[in-house]
Amino acid sequence: EANGKLELESSKSIPTGLCVWTTGLVPNPILSKWELPLTENGRLKVDSSYRVIGRDGMYSIGDCARIIDPKNKMEDKANCKEATIQGKRLGKIIQADLNKQKVPVHKKPMTTYCIGLGEKQGLVWVALPTLNLFLSGKLGYWIRKMT
Repeated sequence: EANGKLELESSKSIPTGLCVWTTGLVPNPILSKWELPLTENGRLKVDSSYRVIGRDGMYSIGDCARIIDPKNKMEDKANCKEATIQGKRLGKIIQADLNKQKVPVHKKPMTTYCIGLGEKQGLVWVALPTLNLFLSGKLGYWIRKMT
């Protein structure tokens, strides 16, 4: 967001009023002062396309949003690996909303854990519905470093 415009991947831009960015695992406390629909722990209530409930043209992703997976009805955890995925999907959602097209919905990313195990050693665990995949050693370290 720059100068009141949100720049899209397609090089187009759309006007915006305000963009709030937070870091960490706690929603920005300023949200509680804006009369927005919040959960008990201060996260914004959004639909499966990241639209803030009851607020036209307002979206939220990441740590500030309570995102429910439409398939398994589970709340997503505050996890940095999902930020890029949610951000790209949100861009597509906003573009679809502007063009009055069918909008994408949230999809839970693959559950992956990357753990450092010391000097150039690592462990990657990919938890799939029917399979747990483990990669360790230098390959695990390389994947952790790349992600």
